[in-house]
Amino acid sequence: MKVFFHLGPRLQDDITDLTMQFQFRNIALSADVEKTYTQVALNTSSKVYHQLLWCFSPHQETTRLRINRVSYDVRCSPYHSIRSLQQTADADPSTKMSKLIKNDFYVDD
Repeated sequence: MKVFFHLGPRLQDDITDLTMQFQFRNIALSADVEKTYTQVALNTSSKVYHQLLWCFSPHQETTRLRINRVSYDVRCSPYHSIRSLQQTADADPSTKMSKLIKNDFYVDD
C-alpha cells in the first residue's frame, strides 16, 4: 500500500555536492536523531491519507485508526521530516542556522 504515496518534491542538494563542500569547512557534524519521523506531527488535512486498519482480536470488528505523526517506512516520510526542518529555518531566515539548514544539511532516509 505504501507504494501509492507520492515521494514529494526534491528538497535537498545532491549528497555528492554536500560531500564536496566538506573540504571547505573546518567542522562537520554527523548525528542520528532518534525517532525523527515520530517527532513530526502531520498536518490535519494530511491525516486522512495516513490511516490503517487494525483488528485487536480475530473475533472483533476491524477498527480504522488515523495516524497523527509521520510514520517510518512510508515513501513520503523523508519529505515530511526535511520539510519540517526547512520550515523551522524559514521562521527566522536572518540567522546563520537558517542558512546552514537550507544549504549545508542532508537527511538520509
